[in-house]
Amino acid sequence: MIDEATSAIDEAARVQVIKEFLNTSATVLWIEHNLSKKITNLFDRQIYLRK
Repeated sequence: MIDEATSAIDEAARVQVIKEFLNTSATVLWIEHNLSKKITNLFDRQIYLRK
C-alpha cells in the first residue's frame, strides 16, 4: 500500500515511479488524490471511497 508517495514530484517522474511499482508481480494499492488521466490509465482498477 502506497499513500501519497509521489505527491511532491513532477508528472513525468510520477509516471516513471508508478510504472516501476506496477512492474512487479505484487498487488499494489496506490492511494492518492487528483491523479491525471494519464496516471489513472496505468492501473487495472480504481476504488472510490465516499461518505
